[in-house]
Amino acid sequence: MAPCDGLNVWIPITANPDSVVENLAHQGWLVRRGDVFAIGSPVRALRVTASGLDAAVSKRFVRELRGCLQE
Repeated sequence: MAPCDGLNVWIPITANPDSVVENLAHQGWLVRRGDVFAIGSPVRALRVTASGLDAAVSKRFVRELRGCLQE
């Protein structure tokens, strides 16, 4: 699989996407705001490429995302 290929997950959020993206970046994660990919009305979401994540890394990401959403 080429580095740009893979499974992308769309995660709807109620928090400010800019804050969540920035907080995750400080923890070493690179995610994109969903509105970059939206057609039509603005959305609050994250787009995460998950194809390269194994189970342990996925669980760590979920914990850190949850922490960002609770701030």
